[in-house]
Amino acid sequence: MKIRRLDLIAYGPFTDVSLDLSAGARGLHLIHGPNEAGKSSALRAIHDLFYGIPLRSSDNFIHDYNQLRIGAEIEDSQGRVLEFRRRKGSRNTLLSADDETPLEPGAIDRFLGGVESETFRSLFGIDHRRLVEGGKAILEGRGQVGQLLFAAGSGLTGLQAATSSIQAELDLLFKPRGQNPEINRLLGELNGLRKQVQERQLPGEEWTWHDEAFREATRKKEGLDRHRQDRVRERNRLLRIRDALTPIVEREQLLGRLDAVRDVVPLPVDFADRHRTARESLTRAVALAEQADSDLGSFEERLQAISPPDEVLAKAEAIESLHRRLGEFLKGQQDRPGLLRMQQGDEHFARNLLVELGKPRDLQAAESLRIRGDMPERIRELGRQRASIDADLAGHRQALESLGDQLRELTGAVDPTGPEPDVEPVRRVVSRCHRLGDPESELARGLVELEDERGSLQLDLQRLPHWSGPLDELSRLRVPLEETITEVSREISDLERLIGRADDELAEVGDQLEVVDAEIRALELEQGVPTEADLVSSRLRRDMGWRLVRLDWLDRGSPPDERSSFVDEYAPGGTLREAFERSMAHCDEQADRLRREADRVARRSECLARRERLSRRRDELARDRQDGADRLRDIRGRWDAHLLAEGLPALGPEELRAWVRRRAELVSVRETLRLRQRELDALSRTIAEHRSAIDAALAEAGNYGMNPADSLADRVDRASAFINMAEEARATRRESLRSIERTRRDRDDAERRLREAERRLEAWRESWSPLMARLGLEPESTPAQADSFLRRIEALWSHLDQARGFRSRVEGIDRDARQFADDVAAVARVIAPELVDRPAEAAVSEVYRRLGEARDHRKERDSIASNRDDARLKLRSANLTIAQETARLQALCREARCDTPDDLPEAEATAAERARLEADLRRVEDLIRSCCAGSSLDAFISESRGIDPDGLELRIDELDEEIELIERDRSALDQSIGGEREWLRAQRGGDEAADAAERTQSLLAEVRSRVEDYAALRLALELLQCGIEEFREENQGPILRRAGELFTTLTAGSFQGLGLGEDDHGQPVLLGLRDGRPVGVESMSDGSCDQLYLALRLASLEGWFARHEPIPLVADDILLNFDDERSAAALVALAELSRRTQVLFFTHHEHLVELAQAHLPNDVRTIHRLESRGVAASTAP
Repeated sequence: MKIRRLDLIAYGPFTDVSLDLSAGARGLHLIHGPNEAGKSSALRAIHDLFYGIPLRSSDNFIHDYNQLRIGAEIEDSQGRVLEFRRRKGSRNTLLSADDETPLEPGAIDRFLGGVESETFRSLFGIDHRRLVEGGKAILEGRGQVGQLLFAAGSGLTGLQAATSSIQAELDLLFKPRGQNPEINRLLGELNGLRKQVQERQLPGEEWTWHDEAFREATRKKEGLDRHRQDRVRERNRLLRIRDALTPIVEREQLLGRLDAVRDVVPLPVDFADRHRTARESLTRAVALAEQADSDLGSFEERLQAISPPDEVLAKAEAIESLHRRLGEFLKGQQDRPGLLRMQQGDEHFARNLLVELGKPRDLQAAESLRIRGDMPERIRELGRQRASIDADLAGHRQALESLGDQLRELTGAVDPTGPEPDVEPVRRVVSRCHRLGDPESELARGLVELEDERGSLQLDLQRLPHWSGPLDELSRLRVPLEETITEVSREISDLERLIGRADDELAEVGDQLEVVDAEIRALELEQGVPTEADLVSSRLRRDMGWRLVRLDWLDRGSPPDERSSFVDEYAPGGTLREAFERSMAHCDEQADRLRREADRVARRSECLARRERLSRRRDELARDRQDGADRLRDIRGRWDAHLLAEGLPALGPEELRAWVRRRAELVSVRETLRLRQRELDALSRTIAEHRSAIDAALAEAGNYGMNPADSLADRVDRASAFINMAEEARATRRESLRSIERTRRDRDDAERRLREAERRLEAWRESWSPLMARLGLEPESTPAQADSFLRRIEALWSHLDQARGFRSRVEGIDRDARQFADDVAAVARVIAPELVDRPAEAAVSEVYRRLGEARDHRKERDSIASNRDDARLKLRSANLTIAQETARLQALCREARCDTPDDLPEAEATAAERARLEADLRRVEDLIRSCCAGSSLDAFISESRGIDPDGLELRIDELDEEIELIERDRSALDQSIGGEREWLRAQRGGDEAADAAERTQSLLAEVRSRVEDYAALRLALELLQCGIEEFREENQGPILRRAGELFTTLTAGSFQGLGLGEDDHGQPVLLGLRDGRPVGVESMSDGSCDQLYLALRLASLEGWFARHEPIPLVADDILLNFDDERSAAALVALAELSRRTQVLFFTHHEHLVELAQAHLPNDVRTIHRLESRGVAASTAP
């Protein structure tokens, strides 16, 4: 695709600017413009032309959004042409050339070949910033071939940064052996929570007993709650009935009073207001009708008394016209004498000028001095030209003399054939040395630091506890793995925590046993607290006594021993009957005490049960503690034996972990010092190599006398000084040669301009002489003389023209005065014949006065007629109102069923009484409904009638007492529930285990989210690397070959192509070839890296154009850092690319345009100039 014409119709600073880009088959187009000429806007216009003007475009600072327009004519590779325009908007933004017919968005797709907006920006657009970023990316990627080819082929930069960023994010999420990354940290917390859940899930028998007690108490409380709700519900029902009894009685009374007024007609609420309004309106209407009738008669009488003069009013228009013309008439009579004087004065001046010009005083002689046509202007223009010609001649002669002196001075100071030293090899060596920084200082510091670190390492080795051997032997020790130490430490810690928890629980159980025993003793000291077992035993003894009594009563005889024992126990010295009675009394007393002291009995029973449970728990804990202590001794014994067998100190796991960590640090420091020593040796060799390289480069450039003892820095300083002196000398010499050439060109131009000025003087004289002859002056007359003569002639004719004008005005005044007098006489003969003979101005004033009086009479008559009409309307309106209000009162009578309007007040009073009774009934029923609680009104009243009012308060009091008893039982159960709940919460299981399990699930969700993030990043990195590698395999050969050729061109032969090598990881890297030797990208200058990136971009584009529809390449000042030689080479490379596609090169540097004109043929390049802001100048080859 090729842009044949770009129309900047209304965009940015441009208005109706068109660039013709049709030259050449494809063509290299250089578009030059100074700053603020609109170059950036033109660049944006090319993108917006194809892909639309953005919603928030910044190019509306001259044209409004709805006026923005870009147009173009484009042509594809098959010769199809499309002319279209683009406007800003959200729909139908692509228009045909008529700026009205919408085009389908896909109309330009076949020309773009499916290229999207971002692809167009990155692949077919390149500016200085992207070029520099591409060069930096080459250095950062250290020449990796895949990344270079991918970046150049896609136009993207920052691939190395993107890859590093993804890898950094992956490292922050997870490392196989790390602890701090997010996923590693979450997994550690997850394992800890799982262990915590296992430790705290310890229900036990005691916990189960308390849990069942808690549940039983809860069930009992729920039953009491239901019973309480029933009692409260019944109490509330009775309270509602009690509150409704009085309103129910009042309702019955109101219903009886309403029966007495059932036949009264109910009236609307606004009936009284309507009655009052109708009566008041009727009264006002009657008063208005009487007043209107009286006013109507008065107005009729006044109209009969007024009669205006119609003949004066008929001439009103003519009288007003005369009155308006009166001012003009008076002013003309006043101006006439002055005009006559000015006419005579101008004629006098004209006669004097005729005398000065050599003519008689007769004004008719002026015709001989009339100058026709444009001769005065031609004479004056030639006068101005003569002044310019004289100034040019003087200036050119002076400039020619000055330039000759300058040329002689410059030619004597410069030898144009002298040789120039080649400092480029020295500059390259110095550049490499500068990239090293200060290696000698770094080497000296490194050696001192290395020695200090070795001394510190030896001191740290001596400080290592439990070790006295050398460092080599320490490094050969086989230490346990971190996981092994962690596992042993965890086992020992678990056992120690187990023993500690057992000791804590044993102490706690012991304390609880002491508390329980003390509580039991306290209960027993107060008074013997009977138990259920005591009551059962007493009842058994009582039953035995009853059996003995029955045996005696049946004459069977009771066993003497049992009889004696029973009597001695209950009634020593008494009878069996007395002993039996006392046993019965003893049983009854114990039963009564059990009932009276149920709380003490329950507490004692609970304490005994708790003591039994605590004793069992204490035995279990003692066994668990002993098992843990035995296992702990076994693990520590095996651990110490293993350490001693390996030659390691017998330390605990955590102490050994710290010891192993310090040992690893010492071994790591030793390895670091070895690596540091090798780096310093390599640095020393590098310094020696660069010293030799500087000496060789300076010797080759002709600078000898280097001191072998000089340091590398001294050599670099001397080489830099040599380069600076050589460059200054070369720059001075070249500047002098350019000055000589410029001075010669200026001298030749001065000679040419002098000859041109002399030719202009001769041509001027040929034009001047005939004009002087026509004026009657000598041919040698000066322009000043000719101008003075012309001014006198012009003054003559000016006075004559003014005199004629004054004469014409006087004649016009006389003519207007005669016509005015005739018109005044005509009007006066009709309406006032006595005024015909009076002066015109007096007659006009009188008839105008009479016209004013006639109009005043007519105005007064019209006002009275209007008032008469208003009175008629008021009378009709009042009569209509009277009829309406009368009808309205009759309607109110029908509504109230009255015979006359006088009966309406009584009907209103009776209807108001009925409305008040009905409102009271609604109020009372609303009170009753507020007590219904969802029941209907009639059902609630029927229910209330079945209640005895006298016993209602007594029943409510009984329910209050019953509810209070239930509340007491609930309070007791609440205390029991609270005690059991607190006991359960005090244990180490239950809620804490549940909380830990809940946190475990939360951590699992977080781990899952982080793992998904890790997987997405890992997949993105793998896909990017696979894409880069696949692109490298497909394009490495052809693109690198072409890029090598272009790189040779762009560097002006400094490099002879490109090659491939491998880095330390075996990855292919790109190398430059210089003098048959490979050069890594890290050894290239910044400019060479920029040129390498440009070569790769151009080679990739050539490959793309071989497979796709060509798209114009847009380059924006990409040669800012190129010298003239390499800039010319880059322009040649772009010209070669323009044989495949159109190239639009934007720049604001004039010297690049000059380089293009000097190095590119006319049929390849076309130059366009944007001269000022938004203005396009000519287009030239």
